[in-house]
Amino acid sequence: MCHQSAMSPQPGAASEPPNCCTARAAQALAKASRSASGQPERVPRTMAAPNTSPAPVGSSASTFSAGTYASSPVLESTASEPSALTVAATNKTDKRANFSNFGTCVDLFAPGVNITAGWIGSNTATASVSGTSMSSPHVAGVAGLYLEAHPTDTPAQVSAAIVNNATLNKVTTPGAGSPNKLLYMGFLNTGPGNQPPVANFTYSCVAATHTCTLDSSTSTDDVGIVSRQWKRPNGQVLGSGVTLTQAFPAAGTFNITLTVTDGGALSNSKTIGVVVP
Repeated sequence: MCHQSAMSPQPGAASEPPNCCTARAAQALAKASRSASGQPERVPRTMAAPNTSPAPVGSSASTFSAGTYASSPVLESTASEPSALTVAATNKTDKRANFSNFGTCVDLFAPGVNITAGWIGSNTATASVSGTSMSSPHVAGVAGLYLEAHPTDTPAQVSAAIVNNATLNKVTTPGAGSPNKLLYMGFLNTGPGNQPPVANFTYSCVAATHTCTLDSSTSTDDVGIVSRQWKRPNGQVLGSGVTLTQAFPAAGTFNITLTVTDGGALSNSKTIGVVVP
């Protein structure tokens, strides 16, 4: 989404390149010029009537394809519509697709090359398709998921959340005036969320010295274990490494507790009776 500055240009100031907001004035001026000279009016690829009524809360943001002329879409409708999220396309290496439009009307980029899509022919037909018409649905899908979690947000809030959480400076050759922002949906946390780790360890002992090596490498977690702690039942801390070598005073069974903590601060413990020969 773009916003026109409230400040007027100062006399003698250098003129700015066309942007999403000045495009409308340029369109009107070009149309008047063509009309006066008898030239035919340029017909945009698509036409859409502007929405003049406020969008209700709980409705999704509009997402439009930036277009595939490998140029700036500021004079294209609907891509130049300021209230919409205008989406340009990237390939699998996060480079702007060579066909994708670019410039100040673009709000962000999303994958748009060789995308598997439903196709004509049958209910199960698919095709590998490229275009900004493939990148725009990616953003629309994220908007839908966001709105599911935030049902009272306005379209402007939905758009802001998507744009503000986009990954910065990932797109190569984004094109002059384009914001270097790549769609990112990880901020939604729509999955099951962080799960607690599972503590587990094995051990092996040397009878002659009553020494055992405990190994916690079989402990698991979905986001990664960041700390370990080995303890005796009396609370004595024995160590914090992946492995622990512990000498015992004599043969017998000694309870050892392993506590593991993951990156989300969730913990899990396991106590095993270590049999020392």
